[in-house]
Amino acid sequence: MKWTWLLLIMAVVSLTACEDEQTSIVGKAAASIPPLATTAPPLSASPNDGRQIDTSVRAVGSSQGGRLTVQPVSQAFQADLGAPSCYGLDTDIRWSGDYEAVWTAAAGDTKRIFTFPSDFEIIQPVTAPIQMTKLTVGKTELFVFQPRYTDCHALETYLFGVSEGDTFPIVFEMNADRTLDHLGLFPHTRLQVNGQELSWTGGYGAGQDTVDVYHFQYIAEEHIMKLMKTDKVRPSEVKVEQR
Repeated sequence: MKWTWLLLIMAVVSLTACEDEQTSIVGKAAASIPPLATTAPPLSASPNDGRQIDTSVRAVGSSQGGRLTVQPVSQAFQADLGAPSCYGLDTDIRWSGDYEAVWTAAAGDTKRIFTFPSDFEIIQPVTAPIQMTKLTVGKTELFVFQPRYTDCHALETYLFGVSEGDTFPIVFEMNADRTLDHLGLFPHTRLQVNGQELSWTGGYGAGQDTVDVYHFQYIAEEHIMKLMKTDKVRPSEVKVEQR
């Protein structure tokens, strides 16, 4: 009987030791599992490309009845041009974004008269707004807007008209099937006005032996510059202004 009790006590001690060892092993295994992350890793910051947000007016045309401005629809970006080219010097300033032409009447009323193409580009040597050139054709004031001051082949040029309190973009009717909202102008040349006629020297590209000189007739009722004839001249015959 004595030996029976002794064997039972030894069995209980052995079972208890095994349970303690298993508990220790499980505890060590649990401790080796890394805890679950409770927060997401931080997002990396966007690289700095040197651009700055810009909301400034980029061009102004003043009239007795009000003011025409070219400005961002909401916001645009400004940065140095960065490298010299036929578009400008490395120190020139480049703006890009969605722009519109807005007329502000002397009484304070405003209206959008034109929306430029998406991601429109303006390059100028200074931060001051462009002062649009003003011409007069008949009873209409014309404002000339050129987003770049120099170019490789032709300056992108827009016309806006002001007449009898109304303001509007002017389109170019090249023929019955082709109408443009802007036209290329030979760099550093002037538009010539003679009554209702506007003479315009077109752009010039590699391989061209001649340059087109367009003669437009302004149709006031339709706000159209209608092409009447085209002359051909040699590039050396184009009168270029020295800057």
